[in-house]
Amino acid sequence: MKYAKHHLVLRFTILLGGLLLSACGDRQTGDSEKWVPVRTHRSATTLTEIGILEAKELASIQNLVDGTISEIVEDGSRVSKGQLVMRLDDEELRNDLDTELQNLEQVNEDLENELAEYAVLTNSFEMTSQLKLAEFKHAQLELAKGLIPLTPEERRLSEIDIELAELDLEDKASQFAREAELVEKGFAPASSLGKIQREMEAAETFLLEKKTQLKLASRPIPEEERLTLETAVRVAEDAVKRNQQKQDRDLRIQDLVIQGLQLKVEHTQDEIDLIQARLKIVERFAPTDGILRLAQEWVWSVNSWMPLSTGQKVRGLNMIGTVVDPNDLSLRIITHESDYPRLRVGQRVHARLTAFPDQEFTGEISSLTELGQDRNDLSPIYRQSPAILQALFLVKVSLDNLSPQAIPGMTASAVIELEPERERMIIPAEAVQEDAGDTFYVDLRRDGKEMSQVAIQGTFTAEGQFDVTRGLQNGDEVLVNRRRK
Repeated sequence: MKYAKHHLVLRFTILLGGLLLSACGDRQTGDSEKWVPVRTHRSATTLTEIGILEAKELASIQNLVDGTISEIVEDGSRVSKGQLVMRLDDEELRNDLDTELQNLEQVNEDLENELAEYAVLTNSFEMTSQLKLAEFKHAQLELAKGLIPLTPEERRLSEIDIELAELDLEDKASQFAREAELVEKGFAPASSLGKIQREMEAAETFLLEKKTQLKLASRPIPEEERLTLETAVRVAEDAVKRNQQKQDRDLRIQDLVIQGLQLKVEHTQDEIDLIQARLKIVERFAPTDGILRLAQEWVWSVNSWMPLSTGQKVRGLNMIGTVVDPNDLSLRIITHESDYPRLRVGQRVHARLTAFPDQEFTGEISSLTELGQDRNDLSPIYRQSPAILQALFLVKVSLDNLSPQAIPGMTASAVIELEPERERMIIPAEAVQEDAGDTFYVDLRRDGKEMSQVAIQGTFTAEGQFDVTRGLQNGDEVLVNRRRK
């Protein structure tokens, strides 16, 4: 960027000078032209920047839970390993814990009630199911009995009953005959025949009943009765199914209610565990010895970036700060994008602290960021500079012989050796002409002989000169303020 600006100015100056010379007319060579001898000397190409001393980061401290800071160590304080660095206000967490414990107790009570209700429903449904199933089986047996004719065993039993009834009737008839003979001979009164006659008539009736039962049992049931029995079976079967569906539905509803309460118990217990875990991490401690550098946040009341302080709200997983080693310092430099391409890891650096300008220390570039950054990502000294419409790149310089008086945060003026010291041939930029093809020319005088438009190679320097790498030699002279025709 510096080279581009200088080049534009140079070309404008040359053009303006040419116009002025044309307006003034031809002059003598000694009045308008100047021959400058070409000389070589040893020098290095450097870049001067301002940097800040930064301590090596030993560990970072991260906040783990949302809250409001009730206690925090001041920025820049020395801390020891295990020392309390920050404490958050835990009153709200403890109130939340009490609320969740009460919720857990209530949910457990509701769960026990639902489990008891589930047991009652299960017992009741089991009894109802057994009853409906028994009714269904009874209807099936009634239908089976009506459809199937008498088995051989049942017929034989009926025939045996008939034979027994016939034998009983024969016995009663024999008794009646003997009793009648006794009455006829006068050995028994006539009234004695009444009882035996009634028994004989009862035996006849019983025999007729048995024969009628066998006859009826051997006949198939009527169509109307069969349909009635089949309907009864279907009704009983539907009753079993409807009862089972109702039981499944009611038990499913109850089961879902229980599952919901169980999940609520688990969720509430998780909340309790989470709150208890948060209560254990509202305090953050230093992981190692060193100096605490607190994170900064924008404070609208003062319109500035400020370190964390008591009363500020912080979010979980936000950085609280870092612990740094004040005895292990490096130089942090910010450079513009126009200078960044000229920087390389390993380039030597000479620097002087602003507070101690008489003490020089050295180092070398140890790392270069490969990403342009916004000023808000950098140290406060850089945020104060106005916008320059350029990306900013960070350069880290490791130091060799830093003074014991150096303190993290001090500024230093750093001179970076872009190219090592070597023999250079420098001529005034005004002596160089450039065509559209980026080829450079000069008018020179060598051994008393003048030559025009001699091609040379080199680059313009940031100091407004031209570093010649090829085309000239010691003893040559180049023409400056050349005469225009």
